[in-house]
Amino acid sequence: MLRTLKATLVALPLLFPLGANAEELVVGSWNVKRLGSDPQQSYQALAAVASKMDLIALQEVMTTQGLDRLELALETATNTPWERLESHLIGSRQYKEAYAFLYRPEKVRYEDGAVVYLDRQNVFFREPYSARFRTAGGTSFVLANIHVIYGNSTEERAREVSSLADYWDWLAEVYPREERILVGDFNLPPSHPAWDKLKQSAVPLITRGATTLGQTDNKYARLYDNIWVARGTKLGIKRSGVVRYPQMLKISHQVARERVSDHAPVFALIGGQGAAGQPVAQNQVFAAPERMKQVGSALASSNWNGKNTAGPVRGNSRTFRYHAPGCPSYESISSKNRVEFASSAAAVKAGYSLAGNCLP
Repeated sequence: MLRTLKATLVALPLLFPLGANAEELVVGSWNVKRLGSDPQQSYQALAAVASKMDLIALQEVMTTQGLDRLELALETATNTPWERLESHLIGSRQYKEAYAFLYRPEKVRYEDGAVVYLDRQNVFFREPYSARFRTAGGTSFVLANIHVIYGNSTEERAREVSSLADYWDWLAEVYPREERILVGDFNLPPSHPAWDKLKQSAVPLITRGATTLGQTDNKYARLYDNIWVARGTKLGIKRSGVVRYPQMLKISHQVARERVSDHAPVFALIGGQGAAGQPVAQNQVFAAPERMKQVGSALASSNWNGKNTAGPVRGNSRTFRYHAPGCPSYESISSKNRVEFASSAAAVKAGYSLAGNCLP
């Protein structure tokens, strides 16, 4: 589903030199930790980090409402429209999640082909999701997104990872003239032997460091998230690395894991003059603008639990958002659009979702 919402607030400063030319594009991937299932998750913090990219693939999207809130928070953070693609829920009877792509339409547009892989051999627990995109400068490519099973053993993960070579070849058959990018949470480091078959035709951009947040501040545990491109790719990889977002937001790993995600995003800046197919500029740690620090400070000190069940809330019948007492727009909703609810639970039951400027 594609959605475009109007943003209303001032954009956060960008960390990347975007807009230097039409070809440059920041592509990212992030496991957003069961997005939409935890009322304490901070969409403002998620958006502050995700807004540094132009096209981001998400894993662990649990609800459409969670994706709605993240999209709105992104538009609020950047003061620009965002659009999205999302898959249906994929997995077993006991557990399902969706994939999503969020992107800035002024930098990149969806071309065609959004599809969940038809896994006739039943290899993947969550079949990968792919789509073709085109940059503002006219470069087209296929972006594929997967969350490899964690399972009960390394062997389960290795079976899926080794099968990605066949999926990579399938992408080449479907899109014989397109560049391919494979991203996701692979639950195995790129050094594992299960990658050997794929390495014959593709390379990982992240080869050092780690992407899962450790229990200790500034410590990362496993290199599970990555970006793979074809050997000899002509995408022009200018930079790539890990976005160590707790340092950007100036929050502890405990707060980050509880309120944002237990994974750090990975990114690649394509369309530059980098050596094609070579890993470059690993383990990026970006300077945090003052606004980012303010988001982190508010997050670290906030006791907000996202529910506000103790008292009445006000809905806006035009936007179908509700506002709790103390939210910036609580007193400014037009009387013709104002709907009173006894609690946020009543508002949610009526189809309303929490306003973006109420989020921590």
